[in-house]
Amino acid sequence: MDFRGVPPMAMNGNLSENWKFWRQRFETYLAATEINKKEEKTQCAQLLTLIGDEDKINAVDGQGNNCGESWAAELLIENKPVTMKLDTGAMVNVIPENVLKKIKFNFRKIQKTEVKLNSYTNNELKVLGECYLNVRYKNENFDLFFVVKTDSCPILGLDSCVQLNLIQRVNDIESADSTFCLINKYEHIFKGIGCLNKPYKIELKENAKPVVHATRAVPFAIQKDLKKALDNLEQEGIIEKTIEGAEWVHPLVIVRKKKQDNLDYV
Repeated sequence: MDFRGVPPMAMNGNLSENWKFWRQRFETYLAATEINKKEEKTQCAQLLTLIGDEDKINAVDGQGNNCGESWAAELLIENKPVTMKLDTGAMVNVIPENVLKKIKFNFRKIQKTEVKLNSYTNNELKVLGECYLNVRYKNENFDLFFVVKTDSCPILGLDSCVQLNLIQRVNDIESADSTFCLINKYEHIFKGIGCLNKPYKIELKENAKPVVHATRAVPFAIQKDLKKALDNLEQEGIIEKTIEGAEWVHPLVIVRKKKQDNLDYV
């Protein structure tokens, strides 16, 4: 079998991005070898063959205990420090059998359970039972864990992450007073009418030809407001009245501002 172009998935760094990249290469491989035309069972077998061992898929091992870099927290379990992966996609807390052995937990305290657990790849995990552990993080405590037979990293589920204030739900990433703070910080920019101190030269494209558009009729209901607005701009020195012809003429587009009597125009 030709494995060129589909190396094992990288299990360090950003696993989410690694998976997206690897999956794209895998789908290209399936198309190139026409395996995508075969039965789903064959495609799944090819996936399992190429992606590597289950221990590597977990991206952690019992000895290295690499729990997702920054998405991890050290908790005291039975008064012993244990690094746990924060997994908001998990609905329960999971601790591997080998971790309990390291902290010398009494396995007689593990109770049988009918709960079945599946990994994010939909593989069924071998659940040995459930147990109550003395877990502390700062001033918070919780206890229920499911024990599984795997060498993966201990997982802290969504509810416990919220309970321990390790994650917070953010409904709006923009502060309500962000505009006000921005204006205060750069107050000098927002003062006055914004005119430049010296003439600005507009560079045109090479061989640009002047265009004169026909004027548009202004609704009678806003003619007075428009004249008032244009007069104000002329008085402030923003625009200049001319009776001579111009090479470039663009029609006026008028939009009344919300909750104001002023007009916007382009």
